[in-house]
Amino acid sequence: MFAREPLDQLPEISNIQLVQQKGQAQEAAPTLSNTLCLFGSSLIASDSSSSSWQYSPSGEFAFGFRQIDSQNLFLLAIWFQKIPDKTIVWYANSDNLAPKGSKIELTSDAQFTLNDPQGQSLRGADIFSKRADYTMLLNTGNFVLGAAYSSYIWESFDHPAYTLLPSQVLEVGGVLFSRDTNRNYSKGRFQLRLVPEGNVVLETIALPTDFSYGSYYITETSDDLNKMNSGYKLVFNETRANLTSGNIGSARDFYYRVTLNSDGTFKQYAHAKSPQDGSDWVESWFSVWYVPEDMCFAITGDYGLGACGFNSFCRLDSDGKPSCECLPSFLLVDPNNKYSGCKQDKVQKCKVEECNPYEVYDMGLVSNVFWPGSSSYKRFPL
Repeated sequence: MFAREPLDQLPEISNIQLVQQKGQAQEAAPTLSNTLCLFGSSLIASDSSSSSWQYSPSGEFAFGFRQIDSQNLFLLAIWFQKIPDKTIVWYANSDNLAPKGSKIELTSDAQFTLNDPQGQSLRGADIFSKRADYTMLLNTGNFVLGAAYSSYIWESFDHPAYTLLPSQVLEVGGVLFSRDTNRNYSKGRFQLRLVPEGNVVLETIALPTDFSYGSYYITETSDDLNKMNSGYKLVFNETRANLTSGNIGSARDFYYRVTLNSDGTFKQYAHAKSPQDGSDWVESWFSVWYVPEDMCFAITGDYGLGACGFNSFCRLDSDGKPSCECLPSFLLVDPNNKYSGCKQDKVQKCKVEECNPYEVYDMGLVSNVFWPGSSSYKRFPL
């Protein structure tokens, strides 16, 4: 997954190398009219949970509006079309959701626009500053704007959100941002960067400034003595399907993605392209590979919120996902976000001259918890 020249010893992250092939068709193939959009094409955000502007020729991806949690607000997005949960892989306007009645349009004067119901421009990505003769969603899941007699002038693959798809490349300076939560597409507090030195780094960031608190995972793929041995692009490779972990079948039968999750893990997933029993869907995305191996111990710096936020502690589940719990007598800051940190359920008010703190506070015991920030902390091998 991590390309370098010459191809010498690859880092651990290189084991994401996949074959992308078409699966068996599950529904009628899209027509030319909804795979290639020309001047005058438009789509209005409606009550439907998903309104498609166009499909890829294979029908496996769709581009359009996705309604957010039954609200009258919509995300302009790309998603897997042929699986039940229609997983979103790219979005444009997460910090400026489109209200019901908003419209995307390729106008007669070659402007690709996103406007609210009053006709005012909704900005959310540089895609809306481009002039184009047509739009198309490719079989790879890459949404492109094209000009006549020219190459593509804009590609969603060059502007990833939180997910990479097979054949997608992240160049030096490229960034992935996690989502805030699994149900909120606003920018989260983790980012992945390919830095000029040649390393892929995972970092916690301060919002809204994007100030980095430092890395909690580094590929160690830079070479100060020979820059030709440093990493120069991050590639979700479609050339072969040999993975170091995970029991999956042929790449012909599975969809793949690699995602920077809201919990800070960078994880590769696979999903069957059709129901295994031929009738009902019971499968979902399953994990193939992820870093870091232990998210709970990965973030141990003096700044930032750690994996779980303030006043909470972290347990690792069997899938490498951090599970966060509040300390006794603390509650989640945001009940809908278990990574938001915790606050006291009742703040005691006590002036020194009025009461004895030992009379209003209780000492509690929490077993089997390690405190990496403590001066007396020491981790022993198991």
